[in-house]
Amino acid sequence: MMSSKDGKPGGHTPSQYGWPDTCANIQDLVDYRKMSVSMSNAFLAACRLKLDPSCAYTYCEIIIRNAQNELLIVQGHEGVAHYNEALINHTPPESIPMWVRRLEVPMIQDLIEDWDMNFSQGNILKALYRIGHCKHSESVRDLNKVVWFATREKERIDRQINLKLKFEEWLRSEEGK
Repeated sequence: MMSSKDGKPGGHTPSQYGWPDTCANIQDLVDYRKMSVSMSNAFLAACRLKLDPSCAYTYCEIIIRNAQNELLIVQGHEGVAHYNEALINHTPPESIPMWVRRLEVPMIQDLIEDWDMNFSQGNILKALYRIGHCKHSESVRDLNKVVWFATREKERIDRQINLKLKFEEWLRSEEGK
């Protein structure tokens, strides 16, 4: 297995997963990567997946639609209108400070771990962050990964909701006995 200079497995490069000290917050990361509007919308929604779980399903929709739009553009087709209205309409005031909060970590993996993201959430964020900046992975591949993991995250949320509904139904039936 390849190893980087800092001893981490794999052959990551700072340009692929890290950022300079001048990136003080999430918006700085978006600007540093020169993300398109679609990718910016998807990345910001991916950041909110864990930090605002009450709207996670909506954020997955935003991620999927913006990644699909970017896929059209990357493949030489005309993109559609950027899908971010739900992101604006579902932003609770208490989540706003996260965008200006000082980043205390040097790379995307640390951010994923600090935010305690699950496998799908972490892969969405990582793939969005490296699109167009990774020599061994084409943008189309990463965009397809984003759509796949966001769809999987939606399915997980559905299973969680259904399990909760079944449990509540069982509780009601037990109370009636």
